[in-house]
Amino acid sequence: MRGERETPRRMYKAKKGGLKTLLVISGSMDFSTSLQRALRKDYQVQCVYLEEDAVRALMPPPDILLLDLGFRDGNLEEGLKFSQKLRLLLRLRAPIVFLSVENWERLAKDFPLLWQDTAGTYFVKMPFRLNELKETLAMAKPLTLQELRQVGFERCAFGEFCSKLIHDLRNAVRSSKERALAIIKELREVVGFFAPHLKLGKKMRELSRKVANLETASDIQEIENIINCIAKRLSIQVSKPIPLAAQIIAKWRDHKAPENFTHILIADDDDYPAANELSLRGYICRQVSSYEEACAYLERDPPDVLLCDYRLGGDKRLGTALMNAALTEGVFVIMLSGGPIDEPLPLGVEKCEGENKFNALLIHALICERAKGQHKVEVSAS
Repeated sequence: MRGERETPRRMYKAKKGGLKTLLVISGSMDFSTSLQRALRKDYQVQCVYLEEDAVRALMPPPDILLLDLGFRDGNLEEGLKFSQKLRLLLRLRAPIVFLSVENWERLAKDFPLLWQDTAGTYFVKMPFRLNELKETLAMAKPLTLQELRQVGFERCAFGEFCSKLIHDLRNAVRSSKERALAIIKELREVVGFFAPHLKLGKKMRELSRKVANLETASDIQEIENIINCIAKRLSIQVSKPIPLAAQIIAKWRDHKAPENFTHILIADDDDYPAANELSLRGYICRQVSSYEEACAYLERDPPDVLLCDYRLGGDKRLGTALMNAALTEGVFVIMLSGGPIDEPLPLGVEKCEGENKFNALLIHALICERAKGQHKVEVSAS
């Protein structure tokens, strides 16, 4: 069995004796091996254990997918998010049979994909009898295209998925034209398939042209306007500066970097172009891309200011942990996010979200406020 785990290239090239293909994704080799023995007379069974192997094994897709929700170190929510991606990214039409020891009612509150009336979704609670599993597999039916569109749009966190793409797009527009175009392509394909009723094809094409021809700062503003329009149509919160931002910027616009607040550590896995403008005002900026690098600098040479990506490495837990580590060192922290920061921050921590994430003037003004001993000024885009 060791060889089978390490060589997921054993794809379903042909159905032996007309047997349906069954892909088992589980974190347990012993469990998968037992299932393979028990079902091999009825199905052509393949077992995989890692997410990357599972994605490869789904091309071409099997007739049925049997997914142990805890296959990622027992994290059921991660297993569910993986199944959402299979519907949205791979447009998987094969029925998914979920295996779990947990109560579906608790998980279904946060994951509509688990609702009992979701097409192509079936459940087997462990421990189970073999006949019970066989009965469920026998009744499992693939999704029609229309059912796939409905499930993807209504049950697979479609808005959250698009919001993440738009967040990444905003960052990429300022750092990598090629990456921005790749994100637009992915967004256009997902929206075009799962939400054709929104009729965003024309806007998506316009966005692609603008990004492909991007040259000046004014082009970025036009691109932001198009992104905001698309976000509105997708019912994603759109970021706009609020008056307080303009007031605080006007107050400190002509000032240089304040003494004792000149060293800035930027923790962001994407390029942060506002660093150039901050440098011109007298700040010394250093950027790191990972939580580990940032922690090393905090221990070795704590900065005066930490600009911390709220979703550092795509995980807000890392951003929060780094913020707390900086606070223990007495560092002034400004949290950055291309989307909304959806939780309260500790007293004294500022935030620049939405369009303000790259607003160097606003960051400078917030640092000046802190250097002069002003009270906390919470400035965001909403």
